[in-house]
Amino acid sequence: AGMEYRSRHKDGAWRVLESVGQSYFGNLAGPALLVSSTDITERKRFDEILEASVARRTAELQRANRALRAEISRCRRLELGILRISEAEQRRIGQDLHDGLSQYLASINYYCHTLAHRWQQRALPEAAELRRIGELLDKALPQPRQLARGLHPLRPGQAGGFAKHLRELA
Repeated sequence: AGMEYRSRHKDGAWRVLESVGQSYFGNLAGPALLVSSTDITERKRFDEILEASVARRTAELQRANRALRAEISRCRRLELGILRISEAEQRRIGQDLHDGLSQYLASINYYCHTLAHRWQQRALPEAAELRRIGELLDKALPQPRQLARGLHPLRPGQAGGFAKHLRELA
């Protein structure tokens, strides 16, 4: 490891030199010091440019990293919002299936069976066809209910629970 110092060159410019010395014991009258100096001005200038570039790039990367973290956070909030909206829409569709379509099918099924019974008592031949329609409705009725349960299941711990839902239906 040598010693660095600044020296003015004969052209007037300042130069950075590195000197390395070594003791020498030769045929001379006594010990001598052998010193070698190297001009490292360009290397030092390059090091400064490189350090400034690294510092600038590091600052850019830190800004980009902060922006990326903010964007990730924003995306997570959006994803949670989309999930909440999706769950709410699922519940709404489940309720519509249960409270709408299922109820209409049940009503049609009731009227169909009632009408089939009346027509059968009158010995109308169409009563058999109406009974067949009623049987198809009997098979179809559980499907929207199952879909509704899958989309909007009643949870035991929900606010109000079963009693609340009965009051809403009433």
